[in-house]
Amino acid sequence: MNWQLLPQFAVSGLLAGGPLALTALGLVLIFKSTYIFNFAQGQLLLLGAMITWWFAVEQGLPLWLAII
Repeated sequence: MNWQLLPQFAVSGLLAGGPLALTALGLVLIFKSTYIFNFAQGQLLLLGAMITWWFAVEQGLPLWLAII
């Protein structure tokens, strides 16, 4: 195994799994508190991604500022 690639793999895994974990956590928290499934979590995640893209690409802001 090439140990120089380990940090890159770790960051790639966190970036790929982070949004999925946050969406699943949101589904579980809402269901446990209300006993109602709220399937709008994916739509809210998409809305945040689209707003971030709009600030970064259309408005020309740096990515770190668009994410905030």
